[in-house]
Amino acid sequence: MGSVGPSTNDVIATLDAVSPSQFGGDEVERLRVRAAARHLLARVETPYERAWGFCFEHPAVFAALQTAIDLGIWKAWTKEGGGKKTIDDLVKLTGRDVEPNLLRRLFRLLAAFYVVEEAGVDTFKPTPFSYAIGDESTKVRASLEAATYQYISAGQNLPKYLAKIGYKVPTAAEDNNYAGSDPDGLNFFGRLQKSPEYYEAFTGHMEAWTSWKTPWTKIYDPSNLIEGADLSKPLVVDVGGNTGIDISHVLKARPDLPKGVLVLQDLPEIIERADVDEKITAMAHDFFKPQPVKGKSLHSRSL
Repeated sequence: MGSVGPSTNDVIATLDAVSPSQFGGDEVERLRVRAAARHLLARVETPYERAWGFCFEHPAVFAALQTAIDLGIWKAWTKEGGGKKTIDDLVKLTGRDVEPNLLRRLFRLLAAFYVVEEAGVDTFKPTPFSYAIGDESTKVRASLEAATYQYISAGQNLPKYLAKIGYKVPTAAEDNNYAGSDPDGLNFFGRLQKSPEYYEAFTGHMEAWTSWKTPWTKIYDPSNLIEGADLSKPLVVDVGGNTGIDISHVLKARPDLPKGVLVLQDLPEIIERADVDEKITAMAHDFFKPQPVKGKSLHSRSL
């Protein structure tokens, strides 16, 4: 007796037919499908396949991504407008004496995980993702390097740190998990201040996160917060809000708000780069210090 329901080929055809364009810009619907796709993968993979992904595939793919960043491949490829490239073409893009077989092995791995597409023997073409890595305006490259510089090592150190502090919620600002992973014992922000390349990567990642994630005002209607509120004093304070993308979503949703009810806070060097509407108060503030704005209805470090 055959299986009940659509055939495997029918299921695959249905999945392959899913396209971002079908959501018509509805981010909530797109995110629902993304979550369902992740849930599907978790169901169909065996426990060992999931373990293999975490312990081997993800680290290896990330290492290949970072190596291609270091060699300048993504930036040069995007600058040339993309198109198919042979391994020898990719070697030329690096401007270095790179062994072709090394790139061959790295790019076959990247193709297996859809970072690039294999277009023929020793020939590859870019994807929207690889284009984005090479386009500095997207901050995708910065986000990846923020992981290389700080996030991955801190994540690897966390189990040992939690054991060290007796499995309590971490609260230390200085002798914390990140400091335990830093070669000089600096805390996260101390490292940013000391190393310009770390600072550039982290701030780029934060800009990308706020720019490319679904605007929170599309999920939560800010009118629920605004209606009946006292608009003679601050209403929303975005603490550590980077250059103000998140809080600008509030003003975009409710352009009738008066000046002074929306406050953006971050370190002075970040606030200097913030280009926000004049209705938004941009204020230099270290969130490790007491909050100077009183009486607000909502403050958040991640709107």
